[in-house]
Amino acid sequence: MKIFLDTNILLDLLLDRKNSYEASIILNSIDLGLFEGYISDITLVNVDYIAEKQKKEDEIKEFLILLLETMEICTPDTNLIYEALNLENKDFEDNIQYLLAKNVDAIV
Repeated sequence: MKIFLDTNILLDLLLDRKNSYEASIILNSIDLGLFEGYISDITLVNVDYIAEKQKKEDEIKEFLILLLETMEICTPDTNLIYEALNLENKDFEDNIQYLLAKNVDAIV
């Protein structure tokens, strides 16, 4: 099963927020090969930007490396960006994430 992970689920885990236990189960399942994990390249940047206010740089870097080693990274091409610009939803980033996640089985 292909699972697309939202930025917030990763931040839950990294920042040890309320839902961090559930997030750790999902990431462990991906690490064990029970699921295929997908994230967007934008997610990596957003995790770094948001977490830098609460975590040390080396902790964030270690987490990002873990993601690179366990996840498939989805990157938008020019056509997808044009498509995102033309969606009715005005949140451009959400549009890109949505379009990147269209071919997976679940979005978490």
